[in-house]
This record gives sequence, C-alpha cells and structure tokens, in this order.
Amino acid sequence: MSAPESPPSRAVPVRLSRLHTWQLSNATHCGHRLVAEALASAGLRMAHYQAMAALAELAPPTQQELGRIIGVDAGNLVPVLNDLEQQHYAVRTRDPHNRRRNIVQLTATGRRALADLDGLVAQANDTLLTPLSSAERDRLHELLSRITADTPNRCQE
Repeated sequence: MSAPESPPSRAVPVRLSRLHTWQLSNATHCGHRLVAEALASAGLRMAHYQAMAALAELAPPTQQELGRIIGVDAGNLVPVLNDLEQQHYAVRTRDPHNRRRNIVQLTATGRRALADLDGLVAQANDTLLTPLSSAERDRLHELLSRITADTPNRCQE
C-alpha cells in the first residue's frame, strides 16, 4: 500500500501576498509553531516562558500584575504558576502589604532553566530567520520594533 499523497500546494493569491499584514501573520504563525515545539521539548508552553522571562527581568510582581504584563488572564495563569512551582522554577509568597495577594519570584533553579529555554527559543528564531542575513535580521527587528512601539495606541482591544 502506497503512502497517501499530500494535497497539492496552492499558490498564494497575489492580492494576499502583497499585504504586509498577511505576510506578518504567516511569519508569526510559523515562529509561534517553532517556539512552541522548542518549548514543548522541555515540557513547557509559551505562557511558562513568558512568565519566567517577565519574572527574570522585573521587580517581583503580584500574581495579578504578572498576568497583566504577559497578557494571561488569572484563570489561565494559576495552572502556569502551579507548573512552575512544581518544577521549582518559581515561588509564590504572600504580599506583606496585602495578605490577599501573592508575590511571584523566579528561583535560582528557574533562572538556570530560563537560560536553557532562551537557547531553545534562539534556535527556533534562527530557524525562522534562516533566509535572512545577520544585517537583514537586525533591520527586521528594528522595523518591527518601530511598528510595535506604538501598537497599544493604534490597536486598542
């Protein structure tokens, strides 16, 4: 029995290929898939990485602040933090100024794990950007940073 044939590849309609938003969306989808696969190899998801990255760079936030910073609602953040605590990557403690709130901190184990995750994410980004030279990657980053710098003012939810 022969293997099933793959569906024929379809040409992208020209009017779509001319849209920057369409091109950005496709690149984003591919990038997210590559990063998700890399993080899955370490047993984590994007929300875990986002939380760890934020905790590594910011003064210890409350659990609610962390959710706002990384764009994860409270109901979805709790299992993420439970996972991180279970792996000893993060710890939640009561806020001494408000006992109803938790402060979240990255542990030393979490910082070491984040360094490994950073390597996996960098490899995924390198795979995505393979067609570009180093100078082109720098220029793309510069341009995307300019676009996203003012996004909250132009793209209110």
